[in-house]
Amino acid sequence: AGPLRNGKGSPYEAGYRLPCIVRWPGKVPAGRVNDAIFATIDFMPTFANLCGFTVPGDRRIDGIDQTELLLGKRETGRDYFYFNNAGVRKGKWKYLKPNAHFHGYAVEDDRKKVDELYDLESDLGETTNLAAKHPDIVAELKQLTEDISKWK
Repeated sequence: AGPLRNGKGSPYEAGYRLPCIVRWPGKVPAGRVNDAIFATIDFMPTFANLCGFTVPGDRRIDGIDQTELLLGKRETGRDYFYFNNAGVRKGKWKYLKPNAHFHGYAVEDDRKKVDELYDLESDLGETTNLAAKHPDIVAELKQLTEDISKWK
């Protein structure tokens, strides 16, 4: 996983970060690199739009249409909520709850069960917990995780 922390089954970046390579000559800009979040759940609404279909309106669709990101008309992605509502990523900030879910093989025995906040632009390896320095950001992101839990 290179500089990324932990691995599969973990809410840390090594458990989630994967490349997405797209080739569509004349539509997707060649050679473009972007680190915006594009989740697999976004493929259905994005492909529906690209094919001229309407996303079903009789059920909740978790993905969002990322056509503009894919075609190079937008540089930003989406907020991302981690499995079992372990935390959220918004822009450069990543928040993990004290009780964040880890699969058994990914558990870090020495992990303190506290709010965690990382600036992924400057600390991709999630080595420095900034929660104490940015309580306002922790509060905002914690509220997002509480709001999303009401969707169920």
